[in-house]
Amino acid sequence: MAEYLCIVCPLGCRAQVCREDSGELKIEGVSCKRGRDYALQEATAPRRVLTTTLATAWGRPLPVRSAAPIDKKLLREVPARLAALVIDHRVEPGQVVVADIDGQGTALVATAAATPPSA
Repeated sequence: MAEYLCIVCPLGCRAQVCREDSGELKIEGVSCKRGRDYALQEATAPRRVLTTTLATAWGRPLPVRSAAPIDKKLLREVPARLAALVIDHRVEPGQVVVADIDGQGTALVATAAATPPSA
């Protein structure tokens, strides 16, 4: 049995997930359907939003995040691939910086502006 603290709503249910003899997952301890869906996802294919920073040509890091949660297994691999990327142009908050970071079409978006210094 695995236990997950549901973060979908403020109730913070403690979901217990166990596999029955039939192979089906049994979920207990949740108060709503969203909590049930969350526990099922955590037990089968956990996903997280990636937050990181990218280097800029002028030295100030650009904060970015994935536009949607990505497979938790990729949370170390994706930043390693992004390490060589250097932003050398103006970027606005919400702008897509990388179109596909996980092979599933998930975009990486800026969470702040990046403006090159005036010469």
